[in-house]
Amino acid sequence: MLSVCGNTNKSIHLLAQTGADAISVDQLNDLPASRKVLTHTLLFGNIDPVETLWQGEPGQITRAVRAAKESGVDAIWPGCDLVPQTSIENLKALLAAP
Repeated sequence: MLSVCGNTNKSIHLLAQTGADAISVDQLNDLPASRKVLTHTLLFGNIDPVETLWQGEPGQITRAVRAAKESGVDAIWPGCDLVPQTSIENLKALLAAP
């Protein structure tokens, strides 16, 4: 699994050539466009770890998870590193989101 932070919209085609079984992308990444490029690679992402997971509320997390699923991700994943102060309540909301 290759995890890349930052905006990879212009380089997603290069990431597809790495041979990784899965690629996790940042919240700055355009998921539908990445899904079109990563046809044979699992796509993970891209819940914003700061504005959504750390500073957001459970309802906002649920909406972000739904949007990521609708955009074609194979697994819900933080867009980059988690903020250590992220509340347990918000992490539970991430795991429980439909």
